[in-house]
Amino acid sequence: GNLYAIPVTTGSVAWSKALSPTRASPVVIGSNVYNLSINGTLTCLNKTTGAIKASVTLGAAGFSSPAAFRRTGVGNDTIITCGQNGMVQEWILPDAASNFTQLWQRKLPDAIYSSPAVASSDINNISAGGVVYVGCDNGNLYGLDLSTGVTLTTTNFGKTIKVAPAVAEGNLLVSSGAGIFKAYYVPTFTPTF
Repeated sequence: GNLYAIPVTTGSVAWSKALSPTRASPVVIGSNVYNLSINGTLTCLNKTTGAIKASVTLGAAGFSSPAAFRRTGVGNDTIITCGQNGMVQEWILPDAASNFTQLWQRKLPDAIYSSPAVASSDINNISAGGVVYVGCDNGNLYGLDLSTGVTLTTTNFGKTIKVAPAVAEGNLLVSSGAGIFKAYYVPTFTPTF
C-alpha cells in the first residue's frame, strides 16, 4: 500500500506515502501524482514531497490506472477513472483546489479492469472533440465523448478486454481475452459549436 518516489539518479527513496493497496500504475502530470487504490480512492500527491493535495472515494474498487492530462493555458488537470462497478468518471483538479470536481460519469454494463485511453486531434482545443476508449468485461470497447461521457461507439470483441487500449499516430490498438488484436483508425474529430 505504499507509494514510493525514487530518483533514478540516486536509486534512494526520496519519499514514501502509505496509501491503500494499489494494482494500478500512478500517473504524473506536472507536479501532481495521481494514484487509484483498489478500494476506489483517487489520491493526488505532490511529486516532490509526497504530500496529499486531494482525495476522493469513487464508490467502487479500482483496478485500472487513471488517465490524466492538462490542456495548455488551463489551471487544472483532467483525470479519467474507471471502477470495477462499470463506472467511468471524469474529474478536474484545479491548481489552487484541495478537492476534485466531477464533470461527468457514465455507467457501462460490466466491470472495468482496462485503463482508459484518450484520443483527440487537439487536446488543447476543447471544441476539437475527443474520445475516451475503455475496454469492458462484457467484451465491448466503448468510445465515450471526452466532454460529456456520452457513448459514441461500441465495438464487440467477443471476450473481455482487460488491458488498456493504446493510441498512437492516428491509430487505436486493442487486445482482448479472445487473443484478438485489432488496429482501428482514429477518426478526425469535427469541432462542435
